[in-house]
Amino acid sequence: IGAPQIHASGLGPLPVVDEDEGSYNYAMWQLYQKRRKERELRMKIGRDLEDVLLL
Repeated sequence: IGAPQIHASGLGPLPVVDEDEGSYNYAMWQLYQKRRKERELRMKIGRDLEDVLLL
């Protein structure tokens, strides 16, 4: 079950990589996913704070 290979720059798919290789591309993809989740969480927290401040 391979994760879709997406370049961190968002410029499109990377060549398919075998996860078992512990490859550079897969490591970069995991880092990208982690950062994206953190950014989404920060945005959500920011919206929640705005809601509190507006009340």
